[in-house]
Parts: sequence; C-alpha cells; structure tokens
Amino acid sequence: MLCEKCKVNPAAVHVTQNINGAKTEAFLCAACAAAQNPLAISFDNMFASFLESLFENSVSETVPEKAPLPNDGKECPNCGLSLAELKEYGKLGCSDCYETFRGELNHIIKNLNGSNRHEGKFPKRAGALYAHKREIEHLKADLKRAVENEEFEAAAKLRDEIRKLGSA
Repeated sequence: MLCEKCKVNPAAVHVTQNINGAKTEAFLCAACAAAQNPLAISFDNMFASFLESLFENSVSETVPEKAPLPNDGKECPNCGLSLAELKEYGKLGCSDCYETFRGELNHIIKNLNGSNRHEGKFPKRAGALYAHKREIEHLKADLKRAVENEEFEAAAKLRDEIRKLGSA
C-alpha cells in the first residue's frame, strides 16, 4: 500500500484522528507522517532504541555465559550443528541436518511429542480421508493383537470390517 499523501513511498504509519467526533484515517509513509505532525516521534527505530535502553548494560552482567555443550562426534557437515546442540535446543540448523541425524530424529521426536505420527487435527477438506485411513490402521493393529492372542472369532470380525472399509 502506497502513502496516501505522496503516493510514492510505501505506507508505514496508520494515522487516526478524532476531532470533535469526526474520525479520519490515513496511511502515510514515515516522511509524510513526520511532516504532518512535527511532534511525531521517528517510528523507524523506536522499538529498537527502547530495547537498547532497557538492556544497555544489564545483558552482559546478568546472563551467565553458557558452558559449551559436549561434542559427541556427530555433526552436520553443512551447518556444523552437533547432536548435543540438537538435543539441547530441539531445532535443526539446515536441510542437511535431516539426513545427518536421521537415526536420532525419530527417537527425539517421539520423546518430545509422545509419538512419531501426527495424531492431532487435520484440515476439514482432507480430514475425512485421513480419518478413514487412521481407522483402518487402528483396526489392523487390533487384528494383529487378536491373532497373537488367538482370538480368532474377533480377528475374523475385524478382518471383515477392514475389508468393508477398504472397499468404501
């Protein structure tokens, strides 16, 4: 959206004025907003300067420096992320990390989420398909348990139900 006043620069400021009940709104660039209101504060670095003033000298004094994590030998060849850092921070450094830590990722994800598979909500458009597949998978797991426990009548019923759902 371009500035409503100069129609050149992108609008960066939303100005709302309420004078005697008459409300006016304008989307202006920083230069036009400053020219319209000489008392206006520069919006460009306002947040950054606020944070700097809060943390000017206190950051280095109050936050202790972390000890380096032990290196267990496995490291991403692209970004240098170690397995210890992956476990500590829970974030991968680059796309090559997926291949480098393939064996460990399943275990880490299972520990974090309780499962390696998505068990939550699905989009409405595709939800019916996923629910159908999930129900068949649960029935197959029940069938496997029934066969292992030699409950053949229950297994036959589950087999028939799986066939019925598979053809639907």
